[in-house]
Amino acid sequence: MVQQLHPKVPRAIRCYNLGFINSITRNIWSYCNGLEHDGVKEREYVQLLRQEIKTFRKDFKRWRKALMTMDD
Repeated sequence: MVQQLHPKVPRAIRCYNLGFINSITRNIWSYCNGLEHDGVKEREYVQLLRQEIKTFRKDFKRWRKALMTMDD
């Protein structure tokens, strides 16, 4: 289920928050790349983290679309 923000939240704040969440998601993905590059022994951890990020991104896209279509 996608949780909605209160409709009175200004569009600029919604966009800022969405950008921040997107940035953090990319940072975590880069962290996974760095771990693999450094030869981390716990490859299962990295793969699990990547799978969770993929799932989150899918849900995030749906949530972002819902937020951007809200009336201001």
